[in-house]
Amino acid sequence: MKGIEGLSEIVSRYDALVVDAWGVLHDGVNPFSHAKEAMQGLMAEKKKVIIATNAPSRKKKVEEDLQRRGISRDLYSDIASSGELAFLELQQNQTLPKKCYYSGQRKHFSLLDGLDLEIVPKMERGIFWLNTGPYDPADQIISYQTLADTALRYEVPMVCVNPDQFTLFQGNPRICAGRIAKLYEDMGGKVTYFGKPYLSMYQFIRSLAALSSTFVAIGDSVDTDIKGGIEGKMDTILVYTGVTSFGTPLSIRPTYYMKQLKW
Repeated sequence: MKGIEGLSEIVSRYDALVVDAWGVLHDGVNPFSHAKEAMQGLMAEKKKVIIATNAPSRKKKVEEDLQRRGISRDLYSDIASSGELAFLELQQNQTLPKKCYYSGQRKHFSLLDGLDLEIVPKMERGIFWLNTGPYDPADQIISYQTLADTALRYEVPMVCVNPDQFTLFQGNPRICAGRIAKLYEDMGGKVTYFGKPYLSMYQFIRSLAALSSTFVAIGDSVDTDIKGGIEGKMDTILVYTGVTSFGTPLSIRPTYYMKQLKW
């Protein structure tokens, strides 16, 4: 694990860079101070830059969210979101029921547009649970125990569209869909995940950068960005502006680390 000050030190070794959004480019509201300059440097070097995010939203919605947070469309090549991958897979669904119970914020409900699914108002047998996260960002995991108990009783399989267990919103922790999924899985529930660190996400990323052969994945989470990058046969860079604090003992060692994303 080697410390670097900026991407310019190592960028010549790679054709494509896979960059996480929340915790690397922005804090949930504002871009980090050197993030735009770093992305400009990558594009000037004509690198393939894929924004890889566990946002449970379609690609167009992620693009709009990035624009609102100061990351304009000219700063990257393409977007791979867990929401886009889940949509494409659910569009081809041959195994799950055609009815689902949705949990998550209303802003992610557009994920369902174009899918042949009936949304049911409560847990029942013969459906699946589409989990995009908590209903309210301030919710605690205990709020989902009763819902999980009911789902387990009816043997409802879950589709989790954001494997992150938590994120930081301007420094404050918030649970994500992955935390609800872990609760359900620990109880014995069946869960299918879309997003980092799962291999299907990295196959999706590679399909967007088909002519690229050497990749480095950049993220703030050891459990998703670094683990997934390594299992996806990529070098990795851990940055310390998100869920991992500088000096935290690491269970998985990245190729490089940076205190923040810089050129």
